[in-house]
Amino acid sequence: MTNPFVGVKGLFRSVAWLTKNYVGLVRQLKTENGISRLAPYACNRWHRGSKYFMARDRAGEEIFIKIDGDNRQLKNEASAWSRLKEFTKEPARFVPIRTVSLRSRFRYAVFDRVNGALLSRQAGPFKEADINFLASELLQILNDLESASLIHRDITPENLLIHGDRMNDKRVLLIDFAFSLGINDEQSDSGIPIHDLRDLCYGFKPDEFTWDDAYSCDAILRAFAKEKDLRGCETVEKIRGRIGKIRYSREQESKK
Repeated sequence: MTNPFVGVKGLFRSVAWLTKNYVGLVRQLKTENGISRLAPYACNRWHRGSKYFMARDRAGEEIFIKIDGDNRQLKNEASAWSRLKEFTKEPARFVPIRTVSLRSRFRYAVFDRVNGALLSRQAGPFKEADINFLASELLQILNDLESASLIHRDITPENLLIHGDRMNDKRVLLIDFAFSLGINDEQSDSGIPIHDLRDLCYGFKPDEFTWDDAYSCDAILRAFAKEKDLRGCETVEKIRGRIGKIRYSREQESKK
């Protein structure tokens, strides 16, 4: 999702929040789950109530924590992970959730810590081998989402993490399911500010209030490769063949 608090202004907001809440957050996490060594992460990317931290669990293992003032977004994260575990053979392209807490002052989700680099930090245009790798990973992500009857709605370079160093170990992980939806579930974006919906998947969706994960994947490939290098790639064609088949728009919601 596009960060509305980019740069210095966002950092000031983050520092102000930490000054007011850090001690209480540390105390709550330690009491509830034995979490320690809490450190703010990517403060300039904090947005719409979401805040990120690195920490350690009781066993000393590194973990990732997402704080969110909106229970619905944390529930979406938990629900999506539950679906992926149930309906995919091996949800290896998603970051496991350990626990979600919605009852205390600070609502949060605890994830496994996964090292990697965001796709948005990579420089294009990609070479043929990199294009094939990225297209193959995106297609597998689409397969898994479809198996779990999910639409992510925010597949962008900011939400794709390249994990692993060697080619045989490398995978692309899809993160941030805060705005994901079950394809066959009753849906509603009521209560979500219009500007947040407009920013959701900005630049990688068919139009302002329509989301299509296959379209987003194709838009990402076009952003990192020249069109002439994409033509003839069988995996790219499979992704493009899915565009329009599973999509969600505010118009659908208004008809229900």
